[in-house]
Amino acid sequence: MTPTRRLELAPHAAAISLGYVIFAYAAVPVSLTTRLGIDFASFGLLTSAALGAFVVSQPLASRLTDTHPTARLLRWAILVHVVLAVALDLVSSFTSLLVLRGLWGVVGGFVLSVGATQLARLHSGSATTRQQGVYGGLLTLGGAVGFLVTPRLAEVAAATPGIGPIHAPGALLALPALGLLLSSRGDETTRPPEKTGDETSQSSDERVSVLTNPVVLLSAFVYVAIIGSFVTLSTFVTAYYTDLGIAGPLSALVLVVATAGRWVGGLAVANEWLTDATVILGGTAVAAVGFAALAAPIPMALTLALPPVAMLAVSLPFGAVYAVAARATPRDGAALAVVVAAGNVGSIVLPAATGAARDLTGGYGVGFLALAGLNLFALGGAVVFRRRLTARPRPA
Repeated sequence: MTPTRRLELAPHAAAISLGYVIFAYAAVPVSLTTRLGIDFASFGLLTSAALGAFVVSQPLASRLTDTHPTARLLRWAILVHVVLAVALDLVSSFTSLLVLRGLWGVVGGFVLSVGATQLARLHSGSATTRQQGVYGGLLTLGGAVGFLVTPRLAEVAAATPGIGPIHAPGALLALPALGLLLSSRGDETTRPPEKTGDETSQSSDERVSVLTNPVVLLSAFVYVAIIGSFVTLSTFVTAYYTDLGIAGPLSALVLVVATAGRWVGGLAVANEWLTDATVILGGTAVAAVGFAALAAPIPMALTLALPPVAMLAVSLPFGAVYAVAARATPRDGAALAVVVAAGNVGSIVLPAATGAARDLTGGYGVGFLALAGLNLFALGGAVVFRRRLTARPRPA
């Protein structure tokens, strides 16, 4: 295997591990709420804490990717991720778990952003969208593995200290990525582009330009809608089906659908079947309709079918949004950091708010309406700026 191939596979392998740690706990809502003595609003905070911390890590990711090879940054970050994934299962109180998930989130968000930047540096053109789609798909695949595995692991939780072996398998899933990166030590393929003296002196102005770049800002806004929808639905899909009296691996199926959606969205652009703009427009439009329908009184058949449809819709644009942002400016790492930070700000609020609404109303209608509105606004922004979404970046 060539060094470049190892560097390409490493972020993908890390994404599976990240997805597992983010969502595995959501597969056992009854077990955790009972064991920790918490309500569903607090349960939603366990997602908000991790993804809120993703935001905190983005300025650091932006600055370090400007000056260091991403492969070197990923090696150290994944090592810390492995340690914290194990530590998460050793605590026994809600407060301790909440704090540790926040601490892990700083590292997880750093790995996510640096990994996406590494893929953007190794590929160009439509291949970037394909790679980012696969990257996002493997993130959700890790969550799907968690939904399948964690309920079995929770059965032994009563005989173990802490909350049980819920997060630690994610550490094992990170070892292939760590091995790939260790075998590529010394390779400088993922270093940042060289800057001339004039460009270095303008670095402060460049940072401002990234924050005001309309394509980066639009990508960030769309990402708020799609990742907020994805995270909220992932957090509560098990509880949603449980409330309907439906057992079985339907929650895992929803994340498998998300995995396929992110892969198909990236493949469609890479093969020039669709443009990035079309994928973004189509995904947000279907998501807006799907979530609005879920908030309405609908037949049972639609109640069962719509969560996978909505998840597919918000998954299709994932790679396109990352690719559009990375192409919009020579400072690819900074652009992706802005997008990830903005999206996870939305992800801080939405799961906790949806859980609180569920505690008050006994259902998820309010949360689904909010997600429908977000995707509708994202659709409107994408329509207005459609031409900018397909434009190539200006020369550095």
